Amino acid sequence: MARFASNPVYLASPEKGVDGRGILTGARAPLMTDGRIGDFWLDSRTDQQKLYGPKNAGAWPDLGFIKGNRGWTPVFAAVADGVRRVQRVVDWQGGEGPKPATGKYVGATGLVDAIGDALDIRGPEGPEMVIDALDAGGDTATYDTLVPAADAGDDNVRRPLKEMFSPGGSLIFKTLADAQAAAVPARIDRVFINEIDGYRVRVDSQPSAGGKHRSADRFLSDEQGTDSANGGWWADLADVGPNRISAAAQAALDIAAARVAAAVEYPVVTGANFTASSDVQVLLSTANVNDYWHFGSMVYETAKNRLHWMFRSAAVHTAAESQIMYMFSDDGGATLWSYDGDGVLVSGPSAVVASPAGRDYRDVCLGITPTGDILAIYTDLPIGGGATPVRRMRSRDSGKTWQSESVIYTHSSTGARAYGRIKVVPGDGKSRMVFTMYRSDTNDVRLWLSDDMGATWTMGAALFSGSAENETEVAFWGNVGVAIGRKNAGGMSVAVTENYGATWTKLADVLGSVTADVAPTVDIVRDPYGTVWVVLGTCSRANDTMRWFSGTLKDVLANGGDGLDSFFDSATDMQATSGYHVPQRLPSGEWVVFEVKEDNSGGRVLRLRRMQIEKSVMMARKWTPRLVSGSVMSALGNEATYTSQFGRYDRLGDLIRFEGYLQIATKGTLADANNPRLTMPGAGVPSGSQLVLRPAVFVPHFSNGNLPAGNYLSGAQALNGQGTAALYRSGPTGSTAMVVTEINATFAVRFSGSYYAAVTN
Repeated sequence: MARFASNPVYLASPEKGVDGRGILTGARAPLMTDGRIGDFWLDSRTDQQKLYGPKNAGAWPDLGFIKGNRGWTPVFAAVADGVRRVQRVVDWQGGEGPKPATGKYVGATGLVDAIGDALDIRGPEGPEMVIDALDAGGDTATYDTLVPAADAGDDNVRRPLKEMFSPGGSLIFKTLADAQAAAVPARIDRVFINEIDGYRVRVDSQPSAGGKHRSADRFLSDEQGTDSANGGWWADLADVGPNRISAAAQAALDIAAARVAAAVEYPVVTGANFTASSDVQVLLSTANVNDYWHFGSMVYETAKNRLHWMFRSAAVHTAAESQIMYMFSDDGGATLWSYDGDGVLVSGPSAVVASPAGRDYRDVCLGITPTGDILAIYTDLPIGGGATPVRRMRSRDSGKTWQSESVIYTHSSTGARAYGRIKVVPGDGKSRMVFTMYRSDTNDVRLWLSDDMGATWTMGAALFSGSAENETEVAFWGNVGVAIGRKNAGGMSVAVTENYGATWTKLADVLGSVTADVAPTVDIVRDPYGTVWVVLGTCSRANDTMRWFSGTLKDVLANGGDGLDSFFDSATDMQATSGYHVPQRLPSGEWVVFEVKEDNSGGRVLRLRRMQIEKSVMMARKWTPRLVSGSVMSALGNEATYTSQFGRYDRLGDLIRFEGYLQIATKGTLADANNPRLTMPGAGVPSGSQLVLRPAVFVPHFSNGNLPAGNYLSGAQALNGQGTAALYRSGPTGSTAMVVTEINATFAVRFSGSYYAAVTN
């Protein structure tokens, strides 16, 4: 039940109670006019925050701060006090309210006024080093000179210089210009130059070819003194080769290389050429005759692991209003993306620029600046004739947006075309960007240069002049450069420079190039064994192939196109007017090649090919096999005459792989009673080496033999120490060495195999 208060008091009318105490606030101290008796006041200023109250009839009592000021942090400076070093407070920072006084010193237990009471922050003086081992200034130090050194447990030890520094040694230079300006000590026999990413060694005269420079000194190699005429020269280590080290050291290197090579996957051998071990991925395809894709380019953005592509899209091959399409992939081409005009990510390619009426946007060149911008250069071709601008645009956000920039160059007619990849190359101490432009009416091909990340461009030296080359690309290795250009009259021209492209010298054309070879790309790379290679990619419209030539940089500088004496075909289905392709070597060492496969019947394919070029092009070298009946390389004895001979081989350390084919025209002077032998590729095999077959020569085909019934040609079972392999036949009674009477006048054989050059000296 409810409970009620007892004795209630009844009021005649309602009465108001006394107001309760309150807390007032303001950014100042309270005034007597503020508040009522019993109230409190909070001064809200950040440097005050005091509490007052309760208010009485005469005042606001001060109750003090409810939050203290932020403390001050001292700023010290080191001050000398004779041999001592002490710390003095020179300022205070980070606090609130008045700053503390400065000028005091740090003592053992706190701040002190007198400098003499300050704590010495410098440690005790170390032991005195013995220096009387050094000769008087100006004397030449030798590797037996004693120099002061400190060992654990003994502060004063003198040791020979040769125990502290290896004789000889290496210096590192940032640029080739630095290496040329340096007076390198005689004891230094090797330098590393960052700009060319490679070593150079002292030589005793100016090299006739290959990478080279001259330093400010005039020393000869091996401390043979100075020579004002011949001293101071350096050559690429790969060009000098094993002569710089002992035979025993070279043998050890070869054997070690062979062990590595045994684990390497090699390209397969088919027909007369090496073919790439590769895989192909279709990016885009169409059967629409109005979707003509052409003049493509590709770059790789390392920071994002992103591939970028641009290509021309129009109704016909050339001279039609067109668009430049753009796309990218972050997964190696598995998915393709681009951005629409509003910067929204969309699947597949999008047009970044479209030509106005009467114009054809084409010849797209792509590159990435050292600062990460993507730069595109393209030709604005007037369809009906007239002036031809070469334009450019840039993306600073990895392809999301593109900004048009000023015209690089305007030619008075339709004869100007941009071509090739925009490359970052050494520029005499600068990060230089280059591309090429050809002008058909003036019959020259020019190198265009930019030293400011593509903001401005200048026309450089003529790569070719007066001989009607057009599409041309360049590659540099330090100050050395190679240019290869397509000739209107057929074939590929070669020019070289040794002064960063200031001047160019035309050399022999590319061996075997023909009129139908188009769209050259050029790269210079170094294989894992130190050899520097020139790699040329072309499309041969005569046989619908993508063909890759190679040769060492040394051979190309000496012999021009004749030095590109090896090749293989990576594609055999390019069809009709196909041709444009762009290779890119990824940081992993894998090469990806953007192929524009055209088909005049209406099919278009853009595809990506992955290759290991170092395992195919760079290791394939030309070799001419012979059929002899002698056994000694220096005195081969009698020999056949030939209808055809062909051979390729590669060498990694002392492992040599080969394949060959020959057909004889006559037996020539072969001796009937002797064994017929095939000569093996043996270039570079150390003197006195024993050639060890692994396990035998494989003979996939032979014809016109004269073997006993039931026998077949089984290949060579052994190699002698002179680089020949005896031919054997196998039958019911086993394997027997052949004799010359067992082959006919038009005998032909195809063979392949590999062997170790087991070093015995």
